[in-house]
Amino acid sequence: MAGSYYAMATAAACFFLGGILSAQIVDHNCIDVNLIPTATLEKVRKELRVAYGHSANGSQIITGMQALRQDNPVKFNFTSSYRENKPDALSVWDNIPPGDLGDFKHCVWEENTIKLLDGPGRGRNMVVWAWGRQLSTATYREVEDYLRAMNRLEKKYPEVKFVYMTGSLDGTGPKGTLHERNEEIRDYCRKNHKLLFDFADIESFSPGGDTNFMPLFCNGKCDFSLNGKKYNWAQEWLARNSVAQMTMPPSAVNTHPLCALLKGRAFWWMLAVVAGWTPPEKGGNAFTPVAMAAAPVTGQKRASATTAVRRLYRFDRIQDYRPWVLFGSSASLIPEEGKGLLVPSGTPAVAMYRGLYCVTELEFKAQLVGGDNISWYLNTDWSNTVRPKLGLGGVAAESGCLLLVNGEAYKYHCPVRLGGREHRFQVVIRDNRVIWAIDRNIVAEREIPAALAERKGSMALGGWKSTVRFAGVYFQAK
Repeated sequence: MAGSYYAMATAAACFFLGGILSAQIVDHNCIDVNLIPTATLEKVRKELRVAYGHSANGSQIITGMQALRQDNPVKFNFTSSYRENKPDALSVWDNIPPGDLGDFKHCVWEENTIKLLDGPGRGRNMVVWAWGRQLSTATYREVEDYLRAMNRLEKKYPEVKFVYMTGSLDGTGPKGTLHERNEEIRDYCRKNHKLLFDFADIESFSPGGDTNFMPLFCNGKCDFSLNGKKYNWAQEWLARNSVAQMTMPPSAVNTHPLCALLKGRAFWWMLAVVAGWTPPEKGGNAFTPVAMAAAPVTGQKRASATTAVRRLYRFDRIQDYRPWVLFGSSASLIPEEGKGLLVPSGTPAVAMYRGLYCVTELEFKAQLVGGDNISWYLNTDWSNTVRPKLGLGGVAAESGCLLLVNGEAYKYHCPVRLGGREHRFQVVIRDNRVIWAIDRNIVAEREIPAALAERKGSMALGGWKSTVRFAGVYFQAK
């Protein structure tokens, strides 16, 4: 399998020297995971078995992958423990082998790799090692030792794919030791046809941007300096692109959550390339929201992904409340500062979005304030009824979840405890199927009538004799 890697055209993620395909460089141009075909992701999950050794900084990749898995528990499903073995999940042995690349003198990480591949990890076919902060003070010879050790491992285990990596930015800029050592690694990979995960490069660019922040003394937390002032490119990008807030990890070690998410996306891109995918010539540095998607239905034409409407309501400003009207209660939706969209108790009471849409993707964050259930409705016709006779709906309670399809109720197990904390709901309608998940756990996946998948109707959120607070709503419609 290894021989095929170097025959693949990996476009902007690769470099050409004298017309010969050189290293596979996974960098800031490799974050648009929506470009990866579903069949390739299936192949990654079924065929690749990864061992990933790292310390604190390296955990950022896992954090980003976890956020992707939460967005789409099907496509980006993975396990991170050697005890877990799921049939349709990528197997990543997280922090196995233990440690990172920092021991230059004794190369303990090399010994640990050999022990793993000759022992319990004999079935692993991909090994990744990350740096801590050691490259900031490393010498040229010490990095040479790292490169030689990697080469020895590649020769000893030709059936295993080994991934090279650069070190996290430390704010010392283009003349710092870290940049010199990173360039040493990049140069070696280009000249010797290696696979490189360019950790530092991903930290140097905002999504879709062409400004390299590394020369502006950028660090791993995305802080940089310009004209004597401090800035943070991740914070500034999110301020301009609030839709991405819905997909952020809650936190990340030693970096901004956005940067961790980009590394998780780039890691999946790299896995796809290793599995045989040829990326587009221009790469993919755009940040596009990831939605859950049903598996393609055999014999059916895939519905167009083009959407006419995209909306995000965070309920942090009065304008966010105006498109919503309360139905089923005599109370009002007048906001209390910091309280989100509070829907009072009713039978049922819902916040209904003004206008009729064919919604294809819905995400929202909800917390029970009183009562025991949270509900959602899409593309429905209420006609002043308690339960819409047309459209889709979901009622989540710890005693069980109901999926409503044109008035028919189908019962499912509730995978989470709803009380106390905020939960994230996701619903996707695609290929005449609906998928519903709570906190990345799939509640229901069911085929629906083709007419229902295309109909326009009302969208509503609320509860039955329950008070629910909604902290954010994002939807796409056509």
